[in-house]
Amino acid sequence: MFGAYGGFDIAKDLYRKQGQELLGYVHHDLNLIHSKVPLRSFDDFDGIKIRMPGGIVAETFAAIGARTTLLPGPEVYPALEKVTIDAADFTGAAVNFELGFWQVADYIVMGPPSTPCLHQSVDLMDISVNRRVFERMSSQTQDLMHDLVAAYSREHYAVIQKANAEAWPKYREKGVEIIHLTEDDASRFRDAAIPLWFKWANKDADAARLFKAHLDTMMDPAVALITDEDIKDYQLNV
Repeated sequence: MFGAYGGFDIAKDLYRKQGQELLGYVHHDLNLIHSKVPLRSFDDFDGIKIRMPGGIVAETFAAIGARTTLLPGPEVYPALEKVTIDAADFTGAAVNFELGFWQVADYIVMGPPSTPCLHQSVDLMDISVNRRVFERMSSQTQDLMHDLVAAYSREHYAVIQKANAEAWPKYREKGVEIIHLTEDDASRFRDAAIPLWFKWANKDADAARLFKAHLDTMMDPAVALITDEDIKDYQLNV
């Protein structure tokens, strides 16, 4: 999306409107759902109190019957420990293991092997600078800054994946069960999410423009997450 379908240029334009220069994104990791109860199907989310980031993600889970709540990162572990929530979205395997999530949740809930994360398959961080500062740099320095951020992103992602590979066996050793939902569950989640994609994208012209790049990517034959049939009832106001 950021390269082939123009998402990076759109994002740079949006940052510039805020007086910032986007140097690049930092590719992090998928998000996991840690749960105190086994969630083995789409229907099991009905009535579950789950921590989710706000916005479209929370609305999607609310649409399937979950009771969503927004908590800042430092409060997620205590909320699971005290059973004030049943489950929580948080970052990836290695980070969450080091944070001790295995001590307060016996289950990790993931999508099917084709879609390991149902709701947030990647966290993107970013590195940006004040645009006035950026404009005082030489063109060579500007190019170097972009190249360094791109290099850091690749290295960061590789290191995180290596740490994840080492973390998964540790979860199993601690008795944590890793649950994979089915392809049918993933399809039902997608059905709940698609109308919300368009609802949020159509709130703002810039949101619609960026979502169009995302949608084109998902409909690329090499990605093939979404088909014309999936979105035939929806209109994007670009």
